[in-house]
Amino acid sequence: MLDLMINETATSLVDSDTVIYTPIAHNYDNETEILTLPFDDELSIGIYNLTIQYVGILNNDLYGFFRTSYVNENGNKVWLAASHFEPTWARRAFPCWDEPALKATFNISIKHHRNYTAVSNMPILDQSDDEDDTMWTHFDTTPLMSTYLVAFVVSDYVQIPNEDKTLNMWCRSALARHSKFAQEIALKAREILTRYTNTTVKVPKMDHLAVPQLTAGAMENWGLIIYNENNFAYNEKKDTRHQKMRVAITAAHEMAHQWFGNVVSPRWWSHVWLNEGFASFFEEYVIDEVNFYVFTNMLICF
Repeated sequence: MLDLMINETATSLVDSDTVIYTPIAHNYDNETEILTLPFDDELSIGIYNLTIQYVGILNNDLYGFFRTSYVNENGNKVWLAASHFEPTWARRAFPCWDEPALKATFNISIKHHRNYTAVSNMPILDQSDDEDDTMWTHFDTTPLMSTYLVAFVVSDYVQIPNEDKTLNMWCRSALARHSKFAQEIALKAREILTRYTNTTVKVPKMDHLAVPQLTAGAMENWGLIIYNENNFAYNEKKDTRHQKMRVAITAAHEMAHQWFGNVVSPRWWSHVWLNEGFASFFEEYVIDEVNFYVFTNMLICF
């Protein structure tokens, strides 16, 4: 079943009267990626609690929950784990109804080495030590959201917060000094879009995190935007105006998605063009409002 190994003996379904139902089989269709659980009893319409125990595989192909690496300033390879779930790769990290219209709240807890930091969609609720130099990080419950917007990263990254610590940049230490421009654009985008829509971003913090490899330029996970490093870092002494524009457009685009796509989400994947259409429009609106000199002759860069 993709990257999941399910403990079939532990699967249970409990109704509102605490009656427990046990499936008689686990039928997985590799083509449709659908798990069907047949029961001896006919189930009445109602509210049930489905429990599935499973073990996931941390893969190397940049989909679902994956690992990647970078070489630090001392020449050592450093590993990190990150997620990328759009469109239907959340099912590679946990069993779910992996459709954009089927929203849920998520309670996320991550066990990791104490030298690493875990981040997710929501702020940290609490942390506790565990055995063998590990610890648990527990996060606040998310708002109702689509599965493809769930995100978590475990890394040794450094944090670059803004003054009120509600918009933080996360990256490997060598990139920290080159994250300021992306943070500046993200802060301005939040201000401009909050004023334009007359609504807030709906999550209490917004993390922007850069990974060495990502199949997309960036991903608009609610409260935890994940970037490909190429679209995150701007070295004002070395990089071109084209790179500055790319960073600005990416940050503005992903911030626009926090309203257009995250708060208002598509019913099905055929409607994703609306998410992208609104985000593309408002990235230009934000850039126009910011009015950086570098954008006065945008086409010249191409």
